[in-house]
Amino acid sequence: MNLRDPKLTALRFNEFITRHDLHSPCKSMSGDHVFVDRDGKSKQSRERIASVWGEFFGKFPDYRNKFARVESRE
Repeated sequence: MNLRDPKLTALRFNEFITRHDLHSPCKSMSGDHVFVDRDGKSKQSRERIASVWGEFFGKFPDYRNKFARVESRE
């Protein structure tokens, strides 16, 4: 994974989401990674984050992100 270009990192992560791949993004996370959802709730640990994504995909099996434009600034 290209960690120097934030756009490529985001697009690669989105590929994992599209495939409902729970494990690949977790391999890319640091040991102290914190996921913050849109409600401001945080989840820690790779295992917990994978579990939350699994629950999400169970509720929304057809979920896909569709980007019209991807850019990074600064």
